[in-house]
Amino acid sequence: MRVLLIFCFFCVLLTTGVCLQCEYCRSNTDSCHGVPHVCAPHETECITLTVEVRKVPGTEVTLATYKGCTRPSYCTPSPMSIRFPSYHKRRVNKCCRKDLCNSGAVEFPPLRLNLNGMQCPGCFSSDPKCPTTEIINCRGWEVFCVFYEVWADE
Repeated sequence: MRVLLIFCFFCVLLTTGVCLQCEYCRSNTDSCHGVPHVCAPHETECITLTVEVRKVPGTEVTLATYKGCTRPSYCTPSPMSIRFPSYHKRRVNKCCRKDLCNSGAVEFPPLRLNLNGMQCPGCFSSDPKCPTTEIINCRGWEVFCVFYEVWADE
């Protein structure tokens, strides 16, 4: 009876006390180093995500990196590139499922500037219909047109 009780106690500890640990940090650079963070039970993956925003035209580049816990649905295919009328945004991420597996940095593949023949309508407008103000020539792996609708509560 005592052995069974001890076995049950250890089973309870194992099922309730073992959660994934991921490195957690944020920075305005292409990498960061952080501290271990215990994930919530629904966060079953670690992520390293770096985003680059380039103003068009010009050479102004903004970077941001996040490391932490995430849900599998947020681990989308990488890399991703989106071109807007006034800027170009790309992101690269790595997801993994072992403790502290998100240490280190993720690297962007070379920037693909070659036109690929895809064209998308572009606009920024407060008009919900967003009349096209220009045509965006897609490059590299940009093979879909996207529509973002953003509004602010007043």
